[in-house]
Amino acid sequence: MSALGYTGGFPAYTARGVSAMQAQRVVIADDHAIVRRALADMLAQFPAVDLVGEAEHGIDAIAVVKVQQPDLLLLDIAMPYVGGLEIIDEIQQWSPATRVAVFTGVRSGGVLRELLQRELPGLLLKSIPAEELRAGLERILRGETYVCEEALQLASDADSLAALTARERQVMQQVVAGASNQEIAERFNISAKTVDNHRTNLMRKLDVHSLGGLLQVALREGMLAGDGQEA
Repeated sequence: MSALGYTGGFPAYTARGVSAMQAQRVVIADDHAIVRRALADMLAQFPAVDLVGEAEHGIDAIAVVKVQQPDLLLLDIAMPYVGGLEIIDEIQQWSPATRVAVFTGVRSGGVLRELLQRELPGLLLKSIPAEELRAGLERILRGETYVCEEALQLASDADSLAALTARERQVMQQVVAGASNQEIAERFNISAKTVDNHRTNLMRKLDVHSLGGLLQVALREGMLAGDGQEA
């Protein structure tokens, strides 16, 4: 079951070492009430954790943290009104002692890579199993750092995407839009053989082996809306 597989409650969590955790004041910021409830239920299983506030959009998140000055903010970066990255910047200004751990459904490798560069204490995806979420939260609450493996892999994929040449990105956009090699060749005034070489190279760089895999990367990185004609 994923971390979001909420069924009305989580079993008591009694992992070894939890009793050594320092008292923590926590705020949860997520625009979905069911997620806030699931996280609150999970946090209730840890000793010495006090949930001092919740927020359903970005403006609320900043306001609650400014008032409560919590030890930890659990934040979904896809928030209404104010985005998560801006929220993090505001929190660092108004409550610099508050640690921010991201718990999100965002899977864009570029966004996850930026979050990793900020060296936050936690980065967890909503697709991870509930047990991994519990283990990650325990480490974060103990003052350690936890980044789920899936987020690391997606960020690594973004690094691979950044390694594509401008022409390879153009070809990739055309391929995922359904164009044939001949159609791409005519559009960019190159040979079909050159198009095939670009396809081979970009798929090698992205470590994908099928059109389906290429579509997954393009969808995740927001490449499906473009027309492939950037310089």
